[in-house]
Amino acid sequence: MGAYQNYGDTRWKLYCGTELTLVERKAVNEIYGLVRQYLPYILTVCVDESDVTECDNVIYVGTIGSNPALKALSEIGFYRLETRAEGFSIQVAPSMRRKERTDIVIQGADAAGVLYGVYEFCHAYLDHVAKYHGYHFENRLRLFIDPMPDFTLQSAPDIKYRGLWTWGHMIYDYRRYIDNMARCKLNTLIMWNDCAPLNGREIVEYAHANGVRVIWGFTCGWGEDVKVDPTNPDDCAYWVRQVIDVYDRDYRALGGDGVYFQGFTETCEKTVRGIPIAKLITEWINRVSEAFQQAFPGLYVQFGVHGSSIGENYGMMKSLSRDVTPVWEDCGAFPYHYDPRNNGGETGATLAYTKQLVALCKPKGRYGEVLKGFTVLCWKRFEHYQGKIIVGETDRAYQKSRRCEKTFYWKFAEPYWINHAEDFQKHVACIAEANFADSTITALVEDGVFEEGIPTSVGIFSELLWNAKAKTDEIIEKIYHSIHFNQE
Repeated sequence: MGAYQNYGDTRWKLYCGTELTLVERKAVNEIYGLVRQYLPYILTVCVDESDVTECDNVIYVGTIGSNPALKALSEIGFYRLETRAEGFSIQVAPSMRRKERTDIVIQGADAAGVLYGVYEFCHAYLDHVAKYHGYHFENRLRLFIDPMPDFTLQSAPDIKYRGLWTWGHMIYDYRRYIDNMARCKLNTLIMWNDCAPLNGREIVEYAHANGVRVIWGFTCGWGEDVKVDPTNPDDCAYWVRQVIDVYDRDYRALGGDGVYFQGFTETCEKTVRGIPIAKLITEWINRVSEAFQQAFPGLYVQFGVHGSSIGENYGMMKSLSRDVTPVWEDCGAFPYHYDPRNNGGETGATLAYTKQLVALCKPKGRYGEVLKGFTVLCWKRFEHYQGKIIVGETDRAYQKSRRCEKTFYWKFAEPYWINHAEDFQKHVACIAEANFADSTITALVEDGVFEEGIPTSVGIFSELLWNAKAKTDEIIEKIYHSIHFNQE
């Protein structure tokens, strides 16, 4: 037998704690897989300072609670500690403890921050800064073999709840769908269903292991084969009882993080029997919210409201309960419109209307949106569920085939999101600057097989939710450099 290969004493090692949450464990597994692909030897893991030698380059990952070495590195000034919720600090620099060696820190303020830090290390550093360091053509930098360029980044989200909105049956693989959400630093999935999915608890558990919360959406009059009369107190009382019963019977045991409803606002009419819809929906939402808080104290509640039927009457919603998050949609042109081209010169007017809605919910209230301009389900072929379903378990070959069909739509949307990136930045900034206790922005991304790759449009959307002050050209550059975003 021939001699074994010896790659020398100088090695990279991964240093993490032993007591890890599920989210931190996901982060550690991800960074391990990312780094190992570049090394000719097997990457080993340290859990104690005694495991580190003078020959080692070290990657430290975790929180200061799960990885005490991170606290020590902060105290000697190697990096700046991040403390903001879901934030992270990344430092790549010469080691202050071992000569001619490099240390890398990925420190999260909490478990989610660790995971987001790992993904940002991948997208912003490995795929973007390091890979293209020195603008190499013939002598490209060999990651983790050649000296690694210095890098510093400290960051935390501008929007508290960042996510996607979709019908459940349009998720083909819930694991990879949620994986891609986490890669985008998205933490909220609003999933609408006719019936609670049989595997709902499994979906929630997987989402939580990736730092994603699940908000269950189901009908409160919308889409029902009945005529809802919001001017009739008995009708309102019926739907209050109905949603309480449905949640208690079908969703409560699934372990989700909240509920989402729609009422009767998806219309261009502004009144019902001469009464402004803005007034009627406020009363409706308050009754539902009050009933939920009595039955299930502390339950997180969102309520979908369409600007198309509220219009200039938004001021009538001032008395909206602080125990519910209004989630606005159809409030004008981009970014509310299905067609990302749909400006008509109304981008400025749409932003002005958004600012009025934001002002309505201040100070330190709750505010949410569902934005469009991505892919959507085909309503001409839509049928309500005929019974219970299993969400996100679909043949992989079919998913690939389906994604090829959807490439047409993703490629259509992409240039308009690039062109409108600065408009969207202004939109997000006006919400971020409001300093809400609860800010939620989600994108209607359904039947686009998001599982198979992160489109540029969703990348721009998610990056600006995280950092509303980012330079849009730098965001687009980073997205196009990263192998984890999908440019068809």
